[in-house]
Amino acid sequence: MTFFRTEPLTLMISSRYKDRVEFQGRPQPMSAVRRAMKVALEAIRCSEEQIFRAWIHEDDAAVSPGDQKSRGGRFMPTVYRNPDMFFHVSR
Repeated sequence: MTFFRTEPLTLMISSRYKDRVEFQGRPQPMSAVRRAMKVALEAIRCSEEQIFRAWIHEDDAAVSPGDQKSRGGRFMPTVYRNPDMFFHVSR
């Protein structure tokens, strides 16, 4: 039974590192780590409700122009201008 419904927490996973790192037993680009983090975090549920909605830099191409705002010369989705949480991933 759900007493109230809330939106998932917005989470920005920030990193533009393109270096290869050891991940899941083999060298992979950092983008693979970011994508895996996003999938794992978005899969977390509480009473069937999604807890996190994550955004990574690789998602930039999927954002429609009407849902973007310029920030420092690049665009980011409007919903992530002020994320609830911010993770910076580095080596």
